[in-house]
Amino acid sequence: METYQEMQPVKVDKPSHWEKFVDMKQPLIVFMDNVLGKYGVSETDLIKWEQLSELIYPNIDDNFIFIIVCLRDQIALKIKGNIRRNEALSWLFDSNVINISDENNCLTTNEKEDILMKYAKKHSRNPSRFEVESIVNVENQIGFPENCRIWSCQPHLILEDVFANNMFLVEEIRDISKKSHQDYLFLVLLMLSGGSLSLDKNTEELTSKIKKISKLCGVGEKLTIAQLKDMGDSLCSTFVEYNTETKKFSFQHDTIELAVFLCFGSDFPKITLEMCSLQALTKMCCVRNKDNSSNDCFLNFKILIEDDAYFTVIVERFNKPHEYRKRELFKCVAEALVWQSTRFSDYFLKTLSTSDQLVTFLSMQDLDEQSLMTYFIYADNATVVKGIVDKIAQYNIRNQDLVSRQILLATVNACLADKEHIDNHNNVDDFVLFAAASTGNVSIMDRLLRNGGNVNATISVKLRKELANTIKHCVSYPNEDSYHHGINLFHVACSNGRVDMVKYLMSSYPKMIHKISSRGFTSAHFIARSDNVEIMKLFSSEKLVTRKTMFGSTVLHVAAANGNLKMVKYLAETFPQMAYETSNKGCTVLYNAGYGGNIHVLNILLEKGLDIKARTDTGANILHISAANCQLPMVEYLIETYPFLITQTNNIGTTAVHYAATGGNLQILTALLEKGLDITAQNNDGKNVLHFSAETNHALMIKYLLESCTDLHKHTTKIGRTPLHYAASKGDVSMIEALLQAGSDIHARDNTGANILHLAALNKNISTVHYLLQAYPHLSQDITNDGHNVLHLCAKGGSISVMELFLQAGLDIKARATCGNNALHQAALSKKLEMVNYLIKKCPQLIHMTENEGFTALHGAAKAGDVEVIESLINAGSDILASNKDGTNVFHMAVSHDRLPAVQYLMDKFPKLVQLHNEKFGYTALHYACERSGVPMFKALIQAGVNVRARTRKEKDVLQLALKHNNISVVNFLLEF
Repeated sequence: METYQEMQPVKVDKPSHWEKFVDMKQPLIVFMDNVLGKYGVSETDLIKWEQLSELIYPNIDDNFIFIIVCLRDQIALKIKGNIRRNEALSWLFDSNVINISDENNCLTTNEKEDILMKYAKKHSRNPSRFEVESIVNVENQIGFPENCRIWSCQPHLILEDVFANNMFLVEEIRDISKKSHQDYLFLVLLMLSGGSLSLDKNTEELTSKIKKISKLCGVGEKLTIAQLKDMGDSLCSTFVEYNTETKKFSFQHDTIELAVFLCFGSDFPKITLEMCSLQALTKMCCVRNKDNSSNDCFLNFKILIEDDAYFTVIVERFNKPHEYRKRELFKCVAEALVWQSTRFSDYFLKTLSTSDQLVTFLSMQDLDEQSLMTYFIYADNATVVKGIVDKIAQYNIRNQDLVSRQILLATVNACLADKEHIDNHNNVDDFVLFAAASTGNVSIMDRLLRNGGNVNATISVKLRKELANTIKHCVSYPNEDSYHHGINLFHVACSNGRVDMVKYLMSSYPKMIHKISSRGFTSAHFIARSDNVEIMKLFSSEKLVTRKTMFGSTVLHVAAANGNLKMVKYLAETFPQMAYETSNKGCTVLYNAGYGGNIHVLNILLEKGLDIKARTDTGANILHISAANCQLPMVEYLIETYPFLITQTNNIGTTAVHYAATGGNLQILTALLEKGLDITAQNNDGKNVLHFSAETNHALMIKYLLESCTDLHKHTTKIGRTPLHYAASKGDVSMIEALLQAGSDIHARDNTGANILHLAALNKNISTVHYLLQAYPHLSQDITNDGHNVLHLCAKGGSISVMELFLQAGLDIKARATCGNNALHQAALSKKLEMVNYLIKKCPQLIHMTENEGFTALHGAAKAGDVEVIESLINAGSDILASNKDGTNVFHMAVSHDRLPAVQYLMDKFPKLVQLHNEKFGYTALHYACERSGVPMFKALIQAGVNVRARTRKEKDVLQLALKHNNISVVNFLLEF
């Protein structure tokens, strides 16, 4: 390649490569190559480039000149923003950044072609198929951002590179759905090829752009409908597979379902897709043709807007909730309704012509209890939201439970500007309060609390999921189940970095500051998640900031795990000793930085003297956690800077490749394999990369591994499980089909005798159970080594939907295992309250059935200690006085397994149980307590009147039995008693 002004071109195609060149004392042209989506569409990578720009611009001076060529506008803008914040260097950006898509820049056409061609050849799996004419952007006026894109007239050649970035596809599809609806095909073609097009509503300008795109893509000056269809079929053939046996289509990548739906409408295909939400969508939206024949094709979104009949069908079908069973289906149709189309919005509002129709609309919910109104609010369709609210007033809808939340949510999310709506609704529930705390609107929060909102509200699991799905302004939300207990409004405001909301709550409700979640997270821990140092500085109590969670994590652990550079800097400087703290499992702050993926955070901590070689109690290193959490830039940095980390394993022999398979990032996996790690390696438990990938449900990773090493699917773990077992437990149907196609044994059993249907039932994998019952129904007749069938495993897992599938398939609800247990026994032992109630209602006889030793389901509930299950069984008629063959009753069972809450419940409800003893052995409740129970149980029983001096038929007292079972704490208690 020719030099430019005596400067040597240098290619930087990874953020971590930058540091290789910053010390070279010679003029350089630096190309940041991020065209095909390998790096540039990753949010993590954009953050990495933004952080790197702090290193880039200080090295640009009179003696050390870079000319930066950005092939991704996002990177250029990030660097531009950082440079311009430094006035002394702001002039450098415009003079030293070249846009190679501009025909007037200093690079020649040949130079540009050479750069792009080399990139294409390096990153394409089929480089010989690229043609220069199809990848050089010679029309920079067509609406792209000012940067270069690569695409081909055969776009399927580069789809594999783009598919690794599903977030990009989702964001682009969502963005496109809010703009003009013309010619979706080219929009998706450009999307899948790394391009991005911003269309105006100006038809003339749009037509002009379409013509230019068609020329670039090699289909001539004019784009005909026929050409659109032909190119669409070609594109679809790449990511849609056709099963010749079932005569069904299925997507290879589920994030582009909506893209296909937007593009091809009723023209593709003529057979409904199997195993995806569009199958149900097609059935729901199908209409009759003029000749009254059934139309089983896809609903075309363009026609949807232009033809009222289609929309009428959707509304009618929405009034029949039993016709949709999946949230994905509901959401897909809902997205059709949230388009920012004035005509469509007007038509929709006209359909709500009566109060009954309006109430029906407001009542419609998906399986996560999200209303259709919520989708409009989330999509910012203020026209529809305001129209609906006006109609609520017009029809004088008085159902406050139905209306209040939706109007308040609309106000919180800024779809309604009139805050007076809040004052008209006194039934303020916790959901709306937390929505306000998330969005940070102080005036709305103040009104809500004055109108009866509970300032002491905390988040439940159900509420957490609801908030995560509906609050569009929520920047950071603790979405782990283990975090939700005890989280209050103040915690949520802190977690989202809402300064004004935090100040308001601190001033109005100062006691909230010191509230701690049940997992030991203080307000400071939630602030550390937000990276808002300003809020952290508001806390004057050092004790609050330095307190650890029940897991032993400091606020610095939390900040590092979230990649929050500013917060880490502040905490490391203000509380220097905090950097050397470890959590309960031996996790250092440095290890958490690997989880967060911010390389600057890592380097700050290393400067503080932390050891890069540090391991957790399980033997995992920082590379392991980075690989498991898909932190590609961090992984690349670590393997280049600290290569000794690559070959290290944890305590049970799990390698970095295994962790990468758990995370599911193919680029990380291949980067590690290139460093010499063995793709066939098994850890001490016998698990290989395919086991880990199947266990964590990574379909693309499984496909890659099966292609790379054909024997991986044959390996079994120490407990006898193949990758197919793990796929059935946690994965989707496509993974199972891929493994079966590769030769996996459908009849394989693990060491317990469980087949893949048993494990799917146990793990509540309803789609897999449905598939296996249809394709391999004989699997439902297998039993495990101890005689349990799929119903028993299903009851243990707790999924009623799965249980219904099995019962519909004809399985006997009264079936027993070898030990005599039935499904109700298993549900009670496993503390599955909903399953217990379902089985009681379905087959009341199960209540009185005993297993071989004479135990009823109530005995099992007492053994597990679940008070709600015990109460439900008693209310259904279970005999509280029932004893097994050895004379052990329900109370004895609870005592012998140290279930103190259950024992206290039984003593309160049935005090006569306390004095009952085992006639056969002469055991009182205290004798039963000697083996496993602790001192609190003894105190409770003695206080209830159980005779501590009573002896068994063999003349054994409680002290002798406690000594026999080596129950030292009880022995000491009795000696002092």
